[in-house]
Amino acid sequence: MWIVQRLTTHLQRYERWAMRRYVKRLNAFLLPRTNVQQRSIKKLRIQTFGTSSCNDQWITSAIGRWGVEDLELVVDNSSWCYDFRLLDKCENVRLKRLVLSNCYHHDAPKSLTFQRLTALTLCKECSHISHVCCYILRNCVQLVDLSLKYSGHNRDSLHIRVPKSKLKNLQLDNCNVGQVYLTSLPCLEAFACRGQPIELHYGEVPRLRHVSLNFLQTGDNAKDGSLCGLSKLFLGIPPPLEYLALQLRGGQVSSHS
Repeated sequence: MWIVQRLTTHLQRYERWAMRRYVKRLNAFLLPRTNVQQRSIKKLRIQTFGTSSCNDQWITSAIGRWGVEDLELVVDNSSWCYDFRLLDKCENVRLKRLVLSNCYHHDAPKSLTFQRLTALTLCKECSHISHVCCYILRNCVQLVDLSLKYSGHNRDSLHIRVPKSKLKNLQLDNCNVGQVYLTSLPCLEAFACRGQPIELHYGEVPRLRHVSLNFLQTGDNAKDGSLCGLSKLFLGIPPPLEYLALQLRGGQVSSHS
């Protein structure tokens, strides 16, 4: 037992040392002295802890100073919130594509930076998925691609009614939703859903031509013996699709309505 305790102590020490080195190197890269020659960074991935005191500085510098166009932010251990309005006064903002994992973005669409995004991916979003999706689409007026991963709870219903949205591609990846209502998305061209079976309702989606559905028997919901009838994938007013991909596996899937 004492050997395990001793090893644990050493591992914790090395972990703290590694984190200090990581912070030091990232500070040197993103927060250099003002006399350092200006450089441009197109794509950047930052993996950090929500408890780090440097997160705000890193993100603001990466987007506002170095002009990052494609940013992926992964927060481990605990969730964290960044106020994107901090970037509204920056002159070198070029951000177009953003991936947020375990990072809260409440009130972010009020930020001018967020409104200019063309592609957004949200991972591990714990808020009501329908509210988040519509709120994003109504405020991010330039958004073309939206992807939601590992989000939602309690088999939420996703209702999307945003007639002025420019969204062309919508992807749901392992989201905890039971029904999806594509009520009004006039520019939507492609929809993809992967994970647990859903009911899919079509509304005003006149340009929708590509639908990809990959359903697996996963999680606790597979224990209730429920079936996903194929007819439940074409509810409402299905558009004239040009491409339909169905991958149905597991005991939850049935050809019966």
